Parts: sequence; C-alpha cells; structure tokens
Amino acid sequence: MDLGNLMSFSDHVIGIENDFVKDDSSDMPAGVGECYSLPTEYVKICLEGLNVADDEYMELVQEYTNAVDFTKAGFPTLTSEPALYIHTNSQEGLVLHQSLLVWSNGTALDRYTNKIWIYAPGINAEYRIFYEDSSGDIQYAGNLTGGSRITTKFAHLNYGSLGSSVNLNFLGRRPSSSQSFFNITLTSPLLDNITSIFSTSNGKVNALGALQSWEEPSELVWDDRVNIGTKDEDHRTRYGIIIRDPKTHGASDEVVLEIPNRQVKARVSIALTATSPSQPAKTVTCTFGNNCFLNQGDTAEISGNKIKLMDVGSTGDIILDVEQVGKSTQIVRANRTLNFDAVLKISNKETYYDFQGKSSATIVVTVL
Repeated sequence: MDLGNLMSFSDHVIGIENDFVKDDSSDMPAGVGECYSLPTEYVKICLEGLNVADDEYMELVQEYTNAVDFTKAGFPTLTSEPALYIHTNSQEGLVLHQSLLVWSNGTALDRYTNKIWIYAPGINAEYRIFYEDSSGDIQYAGNLTGGSRITTKFAHLNYGSLGSSVNLNFLGRRPSSSQSFFNITLTSPLLDNITSIFSTSNGKVNALGALQSWEEPSELVWDDRVNIGTKDEDHRTRYGIIIRDPKTHGASDEVVLEIPNRQVKARVSIALTATSPSQPAKTVTCTFGNNCFLNQGDTAEISGNKIKLMDVGSTGDIILDVEQVGKSTQIVRANRTLNFDAVLKISNKETYYDFQGKSSATIVVTVL
C-alpha cells in the first residue's frame, strides 16, 4: 500500500467494504419490495418498484408481411406485395417525417399514424415508404434511398412524454440481384440502439435476417455490437425499452418492443434501522475546541449566540447562528447544508442531536 500521499488530502476514509455483486439474474438480485441489509442491519436499501407502470408501455412491432395491397396509394398492379410492416397499438403512435425522405410524394408534412410500410419494388430500385391515413387508407409518402448506403431518420415515436427523443432510422442501399440487407434502428437518448436487420431477395423484402421463419443471432442487435436474435427471454435496455423474447418472435420474422412513456427509473428507499443505544442519556460539557462523544439522547452545553459544529464524517465546519425565542433557542441560518445524519436541535442553552436512527456521533462544539 502506497502511503506517500496519505496526508495530502482531507477526504480519506478507512473502513470495510461490503463486497458483493448483484449485476445479473444469476446473482438473485432483490425484487420489488425486497431489500439489501448492511451489517448489523443498521441500513436497509430497498427496491420499491419502477416509475413506469405496466400499463404505461406502447407496443411497437416490426414484421415481415407478404401480402400488402398498395392499389389505393396509386399503384393498381401492387395488390399483394411483400413488405416490412411497422405498427403500434397506440393511435398516432408513429410520426412519419415526410420532409426527411430522399424524395417526397406531394407536400412534405409530418404524418401522424400507427402503421408504416417499407416496400422494395425491385432490383436497383429505391425503397418506398407508405403510411395509413386517418381514413384507414394506405398513402404513398415517398422514397427512402438513392444510389448510396445512407441513414434516414424516417419517423419518431409519439407516446407519453417521449417527445421526439425515440426515433426510427433506415440504413441501406438499393436492392441488388443477390440477397441484400437493410437496417431499422431504434435510437433513444441513452444511445442503446436496437437494430433489426431485414433482407431482400430478387429485389423484394424477404425476411427478418437472412432466412424466413428462422431465428438468427445477428438479425437483432443491441447497442450496435451485441447479437441478441436467439435470446429466449425478455430484455430491457438502459432507457427501459423491453425487447420481447427475440428467439420466439424472430422465428416469426418479427421484432416486438414495449416502449415506456418516459425513461424507466427505479424507486429506491434507504431506511435506518438502528436499535436503541446501550448507554443512557447524559449531559456532556464541551469545552472550547475539544471533541465531545455523544450517544443518542445526550446533550451538550453551550453559550453565546454562535456555535461551531463539525461532524467527523463531514467535509468542513458548519457555522450556525442561533437566537433566543422565549424559553428555547433555534437555528436561524447556517453557512451550508447540514449533511450529517444526526439533526441538530437547540433548547434553553443546550444543544443535542436527533440521531435519526444513528446510535452515536463524534462532534466538535466550539463557542465563538
């Protein structure tokens, strides 16, 4: 151990580290309503739940479909076509950015919908994107790609307080005569992307991954580097998006996501659980500049209208101005936030601590 700089800093702590790891399901982490207790159970850290309820999620599905009728969108011969179908169970859960497309059909507006189709019309042809309007008819929005492999943010999710923070992005180039691939990437503020990889065959959308009706590790990627296409359980991203059973859904050429209406966070409580102190309460006289060791219920004699206190565990002195009010003395201001566990109380020239569950504390009481 290098002790050379031990005295050069004021924030060194010598103690015992409670060394246990709870970072995956095999470690049996605490569930909702369960706690971790520190030694002697003087503190409990409890998981109270999540800030997003089970009914505050929107389902988002990306799936291969083989029979879409595009005739009402102005294509009379396209009566039963393969395509990528993206849909939500929330009305207007998708906002299509027509102005960000490589080419827009008509006025470039944001289109509020819950159904979008991405269609590959043939070899070396630009992908086309369609949406369902408020009348239930499929409309042609425009084209996604030119001749090069580019990324297009074609839509964002419209749910709860997400705003425009969770987006859908297309990455791909025009289909070739052999098998080609394009990506749909869901991005969130915490940058843990979810990428679904679809393929084309002979210029037409053909499957999730390379093979129809078969789950593959690389057809679904989390965080741009982790293949999860054959995982057989639900996963949750850092932002809180739930990825439903990739293996089962991948075998059906679909990706099913549950989108929270805001970032998911844990609600954690910290409770002090100390038992009553073993030493009886007493009054301790604190002389100028000396340490006073107080147990719960003890008091310290003071005088004057200013008190200087320093908790051993804090990082600096606390100056308190006090004034006499009737038969009691109260704090009227402090030079910084009181950040130690025991709460200072003053009454009739006596200072004491409400220990808030602590059994003891060492302080310095100095009369100024």
